Amino acid sequence: MKTYTTMYRNKKQIIEFIEKNELSTQNHLLIQVFTKEGKVRMSRLHSLLSMILPRAVIIGATIEASFNREIKQSGTVLSFTVFERTRIEGTAVRLPNHKNAYDCGLEIGRRLVEKDTKAIILFGSSHTFDSRSVLDALEIQCPDVLIAGGNAVPLGPEQQEFLLSDEGLIDVGMVAVSLSGEELSASLHACTEWSTAGRPFIVTQVDDRRILTLDHKPVTEIYEKYLGKKMLDNIESAESSFPLMVKQGHVTKPVMIKDFHEDGSITVIDPIEKGTTVYIGCGDASIFLNTFNFISDRLKGVPVEGLFMYSCLSRLRFFKKGIEHEMNTIKNLIPTTGAFTAGEYYQEEGKNEVLSYALTFLALAESEAYIDEDDFKRATNASSEIKEILALSQLIKASTEDLEELHHSLKESEQRYKSLFEHNPDIVYSVDRKGTITSVNSTTEKILGFTTDEVIGKSAVEFLHEEDLNRVHEYFRLAMNNQPQHFTAVIQHKNGQNVLFEVANMPIIVNDDVVGIYGVAKNRTDQILAEEKITQLAYHDSLTGLPNRLFFHERLKHAIDVATHTKGLVAVMVVDLDEFKLINDSLGHQAGDRILKHVAKNMNGMISDDQFLARFAADEFLVLVPHADDLESITALAHNLLSVIKKPVFLKGKEYVLSGSIGISLYPNDAVDDEKLLKHANLAMHRAKLIGRNSVQLFTDDMNDQINERLELENHLRKAAQLDELEVYYQPQICMKTGEVFAFEALIRWKHTKRGMIPPNIFIPIAEETGLINEIGYWVLEEACSQTRKWHDSGMEDISICVNVSGKQFQRVDFIDEVKTCLQNTGLQPSNLHIELTESIMLEDVDHSLWIINQLRALGVKISVDDFGTGYSSLSYLRDFPIDILKIDQSFIRNLEEYNSDAAIVRAIITMCEGLNVTVLAEGVETKEQLTTLKKFGCNQIQGYYISRPVEAEAIKSLNRKYSIV
Repeated sequence: MKTYTTMYRNKKQIIEFIEKNELSTQNHLLIQVFTKEGKVRMSRLHSLLSMILPRAVIIGATIEASFNREIKQSGTVLSFTVFERTRIEGTAVRLPNHKNAYDCGLEIGRRLVEKDTKAIILFGSSHTFDSRSVLDALEIQCPDVLIAGGNAVPLGPEQQEFLLSDEGLIDVGMVAVSLSGEELSASLHACTEWSTAGRPFIVTQVDDRRILTLDHKPVTEIYEKYLGKKMLDNIESAESSFPLMVKQGHVTKPVMIKDFHEDGSITVIDPIEKGTTVYIGCGDASIFLNTFNFISDRLKGVPVEGLFMYSCLSRLRFFKKGIEHEMNTIKNLIPTTGAFTAGEYYQEEGKNEVLSYALTFLALAESEAYIDEDDFKRATNASSEIKEILALSQLIKASTEDLEELHHSLKESEQRYKSLFEHNPDIVYSVDRKGTITSVNSTTEKILGFTTDEVIGKSAVEFLHEEDLNRVHEYFRLAMNNQPQHFTAVIQHKNGQNVLFEVANMPIIVNDDVVGIYGVAKNRTDQILAEEKITQLAYHDSLTGLPNRLFFHERLKHAIDVATHTKGLVAVMVVDLDEFKLINDSLGHQAGDRILKHVAKNMNGMISDDQFLARFAADEFLVLVPHADDLESITALAHNLLSVIKKPVFLKGKEYVLSGSIGISLYPNDAVDDEKLLKHANLAMHRAKLIGRNSVQLFTDDMNDQINERLELENHLRKAAQLDELEVYYQPQICMKTGEVFAFEALIRWKHTKRGMIPPNIFIPIAEETGLINEIGYWVLEEACSQTRKWHDSGMEDISICVNVSGKQFQRVDFIDEVKTCLQNTGLQPSNLHIELTESIMLEDVDHSLWIINQLRALGVKISVDDFGTGYSSLSYLRDFPIDILKIDQSFIRNLEEYNSDAAIVRAIITMCEGLNVTVLAEGVETKEQLTTLKKFGCNQIQGYYISRPVEAEAIKSLNRKYSIV
């Protein structure tokens, strides 16, 4: 195989060249014609070649430049390649003779491809013919055949292009030559030498292959800005030497620009989707100069007797000296011919494509001919001028990388800021040095009612409450002096209402200068109202408005302290309504609550200013008489209270009359501390009930007989567990969102062998006082955890268990170890165990309680606060203790559908818990109306008789696991 190359000057010169190289005697001759001349001269040349070399196969195209002894950018270069054993077949397809380009490809394959065909060389019309479809057809028909060549280049102002084949000149279509033979060795290679320059852009408007805007600006406007108008005018005259670099994943590839349009858009050869990241491309001199190394690496160990090279014309325009250096180096190693085309054909791993801005080369050999490695080593080095260009290219590359990194960092920061700004639930704003608002987020309109346009450009003081002006102005001054400020201020809503905000003002610093203030304003109005309501709740009963037992204990302790110094008497009364449970059961809790309010109002009218009436629990009230020196007046007060209790109540047209039982104890006669005084008054009240109700009883020592009965219960209680009299019942807890049972509360029951079912409020206090609560509490904990693990094993994997813990059990040092042991023995996951505590338990020893709770949470155990609202109800512990669930006491749930006060309190508790990220569970839900109201208020979880009474473990299997939540 040999290749001979010459410039076409005239007929005589060509004939002499053919005779000199004895080409007319060759049977396997391929002629490639690369021309920048007109059709008339090429028609004459074609006729001459067909006459002199009738057995030769001709193929050619109009090109930008070609390879001879040097790169030629004018005239016509003829390349004669003589094969010894390779069959050469040529063909041409014309439009409109064929319906479409894909059919052309199929026709070429049918005409040229045989079993031993190794390669096909193609030249196609670039602007008027879809060469990609031809390649697609060949990819299907002959995926193992190498495809080389390229698109013709339009010449002159008229953009004239044509092709040459054995059949003559072709204006629109494709010409092809196949190379076949068992002994022919062929390999195809490609490389690109383009990299990104400058910052990235986003395709913002596109129509298939026509890109209208980048970053919402016309494409030509961007090219003009970064390359200059003269360069833009130059590259608009032909295919751009600065392609678009399209980012696809981690790869960036060049895409050829075919046309620049007057509307500022461009047409590219490949479709690009909207949102694609692109760059302006730039030839990389370092890669250009490395092309020889790339070629040599591909040719080492590969048989090669000649190279057919097809290179993008933009490579020549961008870096002519580098390309000349590259071609000279290659031609010193191996005979090389080729041209600069307008898109290079390439095949790799069975896939055909048209490359942009690439160099492709087809290596051919009919024998085992290899390039000596020493020849590679003797390849010439780059000149100093080229090395300077190389340094400039490296500068552009490094600068582009820095710009891209900076752009990415700025874009990420902008996106983070925008997300924080727009999605922040609080008002976010900025003001300039003068206090003029320069930006606000959309939350402003949601909270204050003002649109962005109504706020921006206004002075911030226009929206402040008059009383806050001077104070806020001082905070502004300090922030402008680079001192961040935190304060509260009242801002007026658009409707005129005042809204309280917690504000953080931070200086905006640019080049070490404070240019404004960035602020965040958090609406605290709901929280303040909730705090006020809960503070009221802490000391007062929500139903009757009377002081609660916490308030009573404080007043009683104070009265005892005073009486200790004055040697006076203090009287305590426990007032209990007789048979009140029957009224609740027959008329319902709503009617019962109305009666309680009626009785409380009447009794309060009998209490003097120095006396104190409180609601203790349910139907029990407490009365404190600080100066009880006259026993007759005390008993008279008690009988007066009984009288007002008996005042009739009218409900639903019927008259109801109640009675009460009152027990009295005196300080210091009956006890010297508040707990025993209440205890003895309670014993006296029970004596009053035993002797017939509607009576008053003073505490006496013989009432201790009741204590004997209590001791009997205590002794039996010690054996209850051994006698299997203790049993755990389970009440389901429901998620309001899904209606599914997510947990059960474990509730202990005592089935006494003689007395039957004994209520927990009877035996639990006995167990606590005797210390049995520790043993019983651990038994309940282990039984509940064990049962829950059984449920998990049976398929109820998502169920949790809630276990109530008494104060004495919780405060023990080894309580944590007991929980660990229980979890290990039963195999229950800590996250499925909820420990329920009352407010009073946690506040008994705050530091120790906090330590235990943190230890439990470290294990993964969750913490619930039980009976919220009946104890201290202090805001501080809600903030300080890491609790998971807060259970609203059932006394607040009964009146949700009728009484606004309870509804307001429940809503306030839920609002507080939302701010503290605490889950809310409502106890004692007994009606559908209560459930509906709770869901409306945003309550998370519920339990109560409306869902299910506490049931035995065996009944859980038949229990409904999902409920319809209104």
